Amino acid sequence: MQRRKEWIAKLKSKDIVLFCAGNYAKRLYRDYCDELSIVGCISNNPNEEKLCVDGKDICTVFRVEDYIRRASKDTYYICAATTSSDMESQLWLLGLIPGLDFCSSEMARLILSEKKIAVLYGVCYMRAIHDCLKKSMAFMSEYEVFYSLSYMTRSPIEDYYLKFRISLCDLYMHNFTISPDQRKKQYELLRFVPEYAETIAIPIIQSAALYPQAGNSSQWFNPYGIVSSKTRWGAFTSPDHNINRLLEQGITADDILEIVKKKNYYEPSFLEANYNKEMLTIEMSEFGSDILISDYIKNNRGKKRLFINETHISNEVIIELTRRILDKLRIVADLPREELLSIRLINATEVPLYPSVIKGLGLEVYEGNPVYLLYTFSEEKRVSFEEYVKLYCDFCGNMMRYKNMGYFP
Repeated sequence: MQRRKEWIAKLKSKDIVLFCAGNYAKRLYRDYCDELSIVGCISNNPNEEKLCVDGKDICTVFRVEDYIRRASKDTYYICAATTSSDMESQLWLLGLIPGLDFCSSEMARLILSEKKIAVLYGVCYMRAIHDCLKKSMAFMSEYEVFYSLSYMTRSPIEDYYLKFRISLCDLYMHNFTISPDQRKKQYELLRFVPEYAETIAIPIIQSAALYPQAGNSSQWFNPYGIVSSKTRWGAFTSPDHNINRLLEQGITADDILEIVKKKNYYEPSFLEANYNKEMLTIEMSEFGSDILISDYIKNNRGKKRLFINETHISNEVIIELTRRILDKLRIVADLPREELLSIRLINATEVPLYPSVIKGLGLEVYEGNPVYLLYTFSEEKRVSFEEYVKLYCDFCGNMMRYKNMGYFP
């Protein structure tokens, strides 16, 4: 893959064709007509015949397939619209390669800017770090920043774009994982990082230290947390194997609540052993990381809410990770802490802690009658432990029955 300076030099030497003749295209022409050789315009809209900017006819607007069929190899296409995914798919099907032959107007602007480029690649809290970094005026004065999710299947276009961005970046941040399969994928992407770029590895932070009901990491799947075909997430994606077993035995929701809310449900000795075992997995991920966080988690046990559930960390930990990243980059950590604490950085249900866990691990921050944020697609609900258990029983109990009736695989 070409480096950023090479890409910019080639872009400035090519004939630039704008895809679309609307306001985005006009704005792009105004801003870059002296810097880029904008020679043409294409559109699928038969009503667009001329690209007209400030009352001046710039060029004729051609139909997409006709133009590309006779265009020279020195042509580069910029999709100039609010959303350009359909345009990009069309160009892809016509044999053009993302990044090398075309890109969006937003990407062109970012890469042509004088700022450095930062790419974040990893699990969903890396997106949350991305959102925090965008709130840092000091960071954003130096960087343009992109994020890509690591565990979803990428389309060919998305894969090309990711590698293209990485090949142009000055800073690459990624998760370090002890999983051999995930590390293999990570090493494949590291090959595209320029030799001059700084890389920062951030540990995978997942833990059932406060959620023994979720089991070990191989069991973090709720067979009754069935979600829509449009998403992988839902209100009850996190499993409670204790409740599931009781539901399977035909125990009522009221009786299940009485069982799991007992303050001696889990013994303190078991909880401490489970906590230490789960923390060890985070420490192992830190072995290959540049940013450490286990010390913060240990020091704030019982003082702050550190986890949303077994697979997601809280805003508190995300903000601290971002602060440590800024420190490593020698950038003033000017994060608006209160603002970031007030918004939802991770779209996931905050799973309530068992009363026995709160007592056994001495989690003072959860004492009293704590409420938790339940994630749904229509609204956010604040629920108590008791309310959550009843809602969980209602949802998962119904899904269990539907599975048994053969409506779900």
